[in-house]
Amino acid sequence: MRLPAGAHTARPWRIHALTPDFRLEDVWALPTTGAAGDFPRLVRQFTAMDPSREAPGPARALQRYRA
Repeated sequence: MRLPAGAHTARPWRIHALTPDFRLEDVWALPTTGAAGDFPRLVRQFTAMDPSREAPGPARALQRYRA
């Protein structure tokens, strides 16, 4: 689901101080289940994925093309 830019810029995140010239392109909600304490597990799942093997064929082809 696409969100308005204010969904990101209104948050008190450290990234705003580190990158003041950052141009926001998109804001998307990540539909997940669980509580805030489950976030480390979600990050581990994302970082464990190997898009070169697990992504759909067209996505793998685009990744090879970009590399």
